[in-house]
Amino acid sequence: VQGRQFLMRTLKHPVALLAAMLIFGIVACTTTQKRTAFNTLYSLEVSTTAAYHGYLTEVVKGKVKTNSVPKVSGAYNKFQIGIDQAASLVQFNWTNLAPATVIGLAGEVINAIVEAEGEN
Repeated sequence: VQGRQFLMRTLKHPVALLAAMLIFGIVACTTTQKRTAFNTLYSLEVSTTAAYHGYLTEVVKGKVKTNSVPKVSGAYNKFQIGIDQAASLVQFNWTNLAPATVIGLAGEVINAIVEAEGEN
């Protein structure tokens, strides 16, 4: 219960959470620029996908209404398109760590999840 409460408090500021994760990942280690670029995108992908899978688990358990699935899944699908494009771009320009649009799309997924869980 305490873990879920912490998660819900943290998710109230999803864009700040994602930005902090990205900054920590960039500053915390000294790696090549190419590796840093891919690690940044990887962290964003893993954290957003984990949140989405957790949301779907709650839907299956019946703890979140199914009415929100199209909105959350739509946001996640847009994020997937954006992260794929960002990964393609970073191959040719390693200074593109994570475009603001991709971070914004990840934030939309998290916001949709928080909103869906708040409707219960």
